Amino acid sequence: MTECESLTASLQSLDKLGQYYQWISEEAHPFIGDRLAEIGAGIGTFTDVLVRNHIVRRPNTRLAVFEPERTLFQLLQERLERTYPELLRAGRVVATNEYFDALPGQFDTVIMNPPFGAQRAQRHVDSRFVEHALRLAPVAYSLHLEQTQPHFERLARSLEAQWETLARYDFPLPHQFAFHRKEKLLVRVVLLRFQRMGRH
Repeated sequence: MTECESLTASLQSLDKLGQYYQWISEEAHPFIGDRLAEIGAGIGTFTDVLVRNHIVRRPNTRLAVFEPERTLFQLLQERLERTYPELLRAGRVVATNEYFDALPGQFDTVIMNPPFGAQRAQRHVDSRFVEHALRLAPVAYSLHLEQTQPHFERLARSLEAQWETLARYDFPLPHQFAFHRKEKLLVRVVLLRFQRMGRH
């Protein structure tokens, strides 16, 4: 199995965790602005929740989703065309097969569930997500391993941003790598809110 196939299989297994994505959406809902972006959207599991909870309910909102990996983007685009064709035609939901390509400050809020960055091949990839997010918007919501909180506190200071922990959750990580010994492993994760200094 290639790395892309493994990632796709993992995302498809997480596609059933509607309660988990609903939890993230509800925690962030009171603070999300009208111009919303999701970076690293994968196959659109979280995207679907964001559209239902925010875009459909609030007529002035827009969502831009970015997914750089071509295979994942195709699955994402097919899902959106099947489920929300009217919103796509109206330009209220836009999917882009690029690496977070947008003008700085173009969005009010970025929300994301990045790779955890705990493995050597992906070391601190989640940090790059946060850095990109705070270029695109003054506020970002992001999910990370609880044990990495000190790292993100240091990162926030270096980016001149405030940060806070909104909630904790046991994340069901599916069997994906050879070193995984269990069919599913619960890992403790935290939902973090980052805000650039001087923004309300």
